[in-house]
Amino acid sequence: MSSKPSFKIKQAVSALASGNIIAYPTEAVWGLGVDPYNEQAIDALLTLKQRPWQKGLIIVCSNLTQISQLVALQPDGIQKKLSAWPPSTTYLLKHYGTYPELVTGSSDYIAVRLSCHSTICKLCDAYDQAIVSTSANPATKPPAKSLLDVRRYFGEKVVVASGSVGKALRPSTIINPYTNEILRA
Repeated sequence: MSSKPSFKIKQAVSALASGNIIAYPTEAVWGLGVDPYNEQAIDALLTLKQRPWQKGLIIVCSNLTQISQLVALQPDGIQKKLSAWPPSTTYLLKHYGTYPELVTGSSDYIAVRLSCHSTICKLCDAYDQAIVSTSANPATKPPAKSLLDVRRYFGEKVVVASGSVGKALRPSTIINPYTNEILRA
């Protein structure tokens, strides 16, 4: 994105860099995010959500450059599929140890979504890398659909990047590009 980041985006990026948890709108619900390489921040996010680390987390990016290290490790055929990656689709990619185990969980794969949501794109572009994305809710509660829901769940424990939730009615499609299996439509 070529536009200058807003104050709220700059504030969220500063929070990411400081190891704090941010809340931001996604295509369907509000999400929580942290730097995917900061294990203390990831642990704090998992604790806040009461989510077991073994489940793993999604990372989101606005372009493939933000996950270039991961893309470079993929076989040529997968790299070719990624070059035609439809936005707001989640791919399961072999992670080859590129991200901490707290992000990948007990899987050999990491879920990566190329987003076209304006707030996510602005965050990733301003931070210049992909970020963790998980729904903004404690593990036993429904995902937050509004900023009010985020505040009810987490109060001031998260830094909010403003914006609106997209019009998607359900989470993104998940595809395993190695087998072409659609795991969630």
